[in-house]
Amino acid sequence: MLVCDTIAGLIALVLERDQMARREEALVQIGGVLNSAMTGEELVERVLTVAGEVLRFQSCSIFLLDPEKEMFMLRGSVSILKERVGQVGYRPGEGITGWVCQTGQSVRLANPQKDPRWRGQFLELPNAEIASFLAVPIIYRGKTIGVIRVLRRVTDNPFVDNSFTEDDERLLFTIAEQVATGLENIRSLQK
Repeated sequence: MLVCDTIAGLIALVLERDQMARREEALVQIGGVLNSAMTGEELVERVLTVAGEVLRFQSCSIFLLDPEKEMFMLRGSVSILKERVGQVGYRPGEGITGWVCQTGQSVRLANPQKDPRWRGQFLELPNAEIASFLAVPIIYRGKTIGVIRVLRRVTDNPFVDNSFTEDDERLLFTIAEQVATGLENIRSLQK
């Protein structure tokens, strides 16, 4: 048993080290995207791809503020919502996603369906399949300009915890900061 514990500990260290290296690489790649993206749409698509590879989510969506509609509209998604880009959105305070937009605070939930803010309006996965929810605000100069939302599925293996961690939240928040800077740089160049 002692040998098994030791081997398990070594495997855990190797996996943790590998995960940290992937996260660092993702941040470097996103930094490169910021320098090369010419449009907001291009930036959103590239960020979704890189973030998906690192966080290993089953879906990810980015909602950005549309000042004319006073809503946070879907601008990109790696899910079935991709077909509804520009068509669906949340008002500030509406559901968990709208709450993140309104408060500028992130949310990490293991069972989002049990949260009183849950509305389940525009889902990337069927409601019963959602095991974990993470949403972080995209903030620029103290104002929320969007939100990045990621979901994970319920796993068939009862020994696999599919919840997002504090590290996942910190990484997604760092990505959101980079997205905010990139979007504002693109908007400044367009003006």
